[in-house]
Amino acid sequence: MLRLVSSALQVRQVSGLPMMVKELTIPVPWGHIAAKEYSNPPDTHNEHNVLALHGWMDNANTFDRLIPMLPGGNFVCMDFPGHGKSSYRPGGVCYSITDYVIDVARVVNELKWEKFSIMGHSLGGGIGILYSATFPEKVENLVVIDSIGPVTRKTEKFATQLRESIRGHLDLEEKIHNGVKYSHEQALKRLLEGNSALTEESAKVLLQRGTREVEESLVFARDPRLKLTSPISLSIDHVLNVVSNVKCPTLTVLAKDGLIGQFKEQIELFAKKLQESCSKFIKVEVEGNHFVHLNQPENVAPHIKNFLFSIDNAKL
Repeated sequence: MLRLVSSALQVRQVSGLPMMVKELTIPVPWGHIAAKEYSNPPDTHNEHNVLALHGWMDNANTFDRLIPMLPGGNFVCMDFPGHGKSSYRPGGVCYSITDYVIDVARVVNELKWEKFSIMGHSLGGGIGILYSATFPEKVENLVVIDSIGPVTRKTEKFATQLRESIRGHLDLEEKIHNGVKYSHEQALKRLLEGNSALTEESAKVLLQRGTREVEESLVFARDPRLKLTSPISLSIDHVLNVVSNVKCPTLTVLAKDGLIGQFKEQIELFAKKLQESCSKFIKVEVEGNHFVHLNQPENVAPHIKNFLFSIDNAKL
């Protein structure tokens, strides 16, 4: 059963209207999935539901600066298992992109949403595409922020990838992981060193949810297994089949200094497929890097506002 774990706090949208923020816990067989809900006061009658999906090694706070710039609705930003405040997967279990799709389905079932939109960044965009293709009848609109879609690997590297994954998991299981302890300044420095696209302000936002206190120090809350190679990846043919089954209106927001420089060919291939399959497809490029939605949300918000909350696309 869905559980409220904190009383609602109030933040202000750019428009000056209030939004309520509260923490949710969704039970799963191995523990819980944590989520952060942004919603309008009940008297505004805005029932547009949006599930927000963060990127790899990030957490629900990645949307903290973007959502208040949007006109309203009900946003649930989930922490994927092993991220933020969510439980780790059970010992001996790997993390795979298809399992994340099951996690999304579990959350949607608990929320009792029949229809909703998805907004995903990076890995979250890929998972959003996978869910939208698998359950097209449930997704009204899809917003993908600087994502190449589900990550692919060449099939001829399957055995090598599987070997690397197994070795990594077995090696990690032989070690005791209590987490390296940092001061706040050290944790901030560590995060910035590993994510050069983050500004210091953005890194602080992610640290709030991405660390926990241990003996007056901070440790990163994410599961160490997240850094390991997944045993199985999708092939390009798998993903082409997936994107051809996305039917809902779709907006892709690409950062000019983001993934497009490294994955231009793949992005263009998937965009072409989405244009063929979606009832409406829009692709825009904005100034900024991979974390533009957090570093410079003002560059992203107008496009999402015009798309997600337009008369044609949203039930306001």
